[in-house]
Amino acid sequence: MRYIRFVWLNLLLVVSAIIISGCSLQKPAKSTTKIQAVATTNFYGELEKAVLKDHGQVYSIIDSANVDPHEYDLTIKPTQKIKDSDLVLSNGVGYDTWVTKVTSKRHITVGEDIAHISPGANEHLWYRPDLMKKVTLKLASEFSQIQPQHRAAFYANAKAYNQQLSQLTDLLATIKHHNQGEKVAVSEPVFDYALATMGYKVINQHFAQAIEEGTDPSYDDIAQLQADIRHHRIAFFVENTQSDAPVINQLVKLCHQYHVPVVQVTETIPAGKNYLSWMKDEFMQVRNIQKGID
Repeated sequence: MRYIRFVWLNLLLVVSAIIISGCSLQKPAKSTTKIQAVATTNFYGELEKAVLKDHGQVYSIIDSANVDPHEYDLTIKPTQKIKDSDLVLSNGVGYDTWVTKVTSKRHITVGEDIAHISPGANEHLWYRPDLMKKVTLKLASEFSQIQPQHRAAFYANAKAYNQQLSQLTDLLATIKHHNQGEKVAVSEPVFDYALATMGYKVINQHFAQAIEEGTDPSYDDIAQLQADIRHHRIAFFVENTQSDAPVINQLVKLCHQYHVPVVQVTETIPAGKNYLSWMKDEFMQVRNIQKGID
């Protein structure tokens, strides 16, 4: 009997050791690892980084000013990043639909989910700093659902970043205050959200939409815009410097010839800048034009 009890005791100890060993080999719960976030563009990735800080890793699919988001197509690396991610942030409203080709665990769009606008609306939503503030708070909420233990940190990080964005909303308010009801013309509707916040009225929307869609503007639209420049009916002309339309180059030359100011903007962050410096530099072009008018 003693021998049997001895065998059973040893067997019990072996089984217990195996169980304990097995438990120790188990991977830690996912909630204790860093959150894996993906953004379709680097300016949205910047927001994710600002909210996550040390609690996550961010991969921006488009991270170069030389890549056109409209013509982009997913490759192997970003496809896998989307699959492995905890959250994907995209612009939406038809801007980066290629991201929906891959199924992700959690996907939020700035246009539909936060701004509550539908496809077909102006897609250049990052020109609304007030909306970008809402994006950071939405990210804090989403990340808090993934890792509730870091909720306070996520919201504190979002608040700190939004305080920086207040520089932009304050600058827009200053520009609007000094706006005397002027009209402007644009090469395409890239900067329109900012212009609306500044209180300017775009007078060549039909022309701009044609350029946006990659079609030739009508002769009448071009002639009207040329006349508006020659007769100084606009406060300034907004040029998307990433456009390769010859008619835009001709109009910019005409602006210089007739001393009509030109505000230069881009759809993607120029190299060496972040979202804040990018927007501030473009907004300040308008403010400096106002200072010359005042």
